[in-house]
Amino acid sequence: MDDCTRPAATSASLRPQRARELAQSGLVIVSPAGNATLRDIKTVLAENIAQPFDLVLVSCKAYDLASAMLSFAPAVGPSTAILPLLNDEAIDRYDGALPGGLAGRDGNSLR
Repeated sequence: MDDCTRPAATSASLRPQRARELAQSGLVIVSPAGNATLRDIKTVLAENIAQPFDLVLVSCKAYDLASAMLSFAPAVGPSTAILPLLNDEAIDRYDGALPGGLAGRDGNSLR
């Protein structure tokens, strides 16, 4: 099957407390286009990551980025793209800290 037509396998790598919250309440999306609550989200704890991910989407506060990076580091391989949803302070502080680099606005590394 073509990669473009194959369904994506999606997992959320979360810390234990957030994984419990997600299991209980689902992933709540609030949007002007319509709200949604997604249930049965596949989650994985950092210690259970078995292979690199294709994409790691990172969204956290700058002060928590160092520990977040440690938690998702097992999911990062040489071909992993890291897409940060962070402020500039966090990007400046940590760009280049993991293999794969941070995906930039132009599709390349931010640096």
